[in-house]
Amino acid sequence: RLPEGLATESQGDQTISCVIASIKLAQAVRIGQRRRTTRFFEHLRLYWSHDAWCTEQPLTMSRIYQAPPIVEAICELRFQPDQPWDWTIPGLLYAKIKDEFPQKKEEYAVPVQVRPEPREIAYSLGGSLAKMQFVREDGSAMVQVGPHLLAVNHLKPYPRWGAFKEMIAETFDVYREVAQPQGLLRIGLRYINRIEIPSERVRIEDYLGAVPVVPEELPQTFATWAQRVEIPMDDINGVLILQSGSLREAGQSNVAFLLDLDLGTADVGELSLDDALAWIESAHDGIEAAFEACITDRARELFKEVGS
Repeated sequence: RLPEGLATESQGDQTISCVIASIKLAQAVRIGQRRRTTRFFEHLRLYWSHDAWCTEQPLTMSRIYQAPPIVEAICELRFQPDQPWDWTIPGLLYAKIKDEFPQKKEEYAVPVQVRPEPREIAYSLGGSLAKMQFVREDGSAMVQVGPHLLAVNHLKPYPRWGAFKEMIAETFDVYREVAQPQGLLRIGLRYINRIEIPSERVRIEDYLGAVPVVPEELPQTFATWAQRVEIPMDDINGVLILQSGSLREAGQSNVAFLLDLDLGTADVGELSLDDALAWIESAHDGIEAAFEACITDRARELFKEVGS
């Protein structure tokens, strides 16, 4: 894996670009071998172009959409609880990021108790503090800090991956500085997509590949639907939780679908803190490939693809 920032205006840039392209090509081949479908050729086409192999332009596999369906992206890191949690840590972190995330909010855990006689659920007010949230002035992004937890959220409008990745990296570096974590418990990267179609009735498979299947003898019209699958991603020691379903909101006549992609570590094993950002980069590649595999060209028309 080549460190970012190596490229300069020197003649060696083309060599670096070619090396990176070969890595990306290998990733595409692995994706195709796992699926063993014609999607392999689509991924190969995305990775393999003359411009991508030998130019000084930034190399990317991303398709660019003018109206991407992302409503929220979340990167969450949980750390080994090797020592008691210190609630001064959120304040120390806030002091270093307050220029970008000036608003402070508190989130409390609400205790819930089920009483056997009579059977009822009791909610206790004034629960314990669960985490602190530091929010941008416009509310588009926030950092969450809790006991051995760091999360970075970005809402709509979502920037390109490079900008979100930089936010994750900078916040992670600050957290490591103030909290001094000793190890990882879990890393997760999640993208929640809302796909709205300007129609009251559609064929699901015209827009999504991740669709429910019922026996042909049953009616094929669904009032509502939801499904969840967990897919091992052995190449990065992760598990992809793929959820899709229908969305119905009050006063909304158009059809809308949920496509929720959550890729987390299956077992951090020997993954060190220094490896975390590289794993997150690989997780993003996996989510991006899964997203493209789950949508159709008609969906891409809705998102207004503008190029790569």
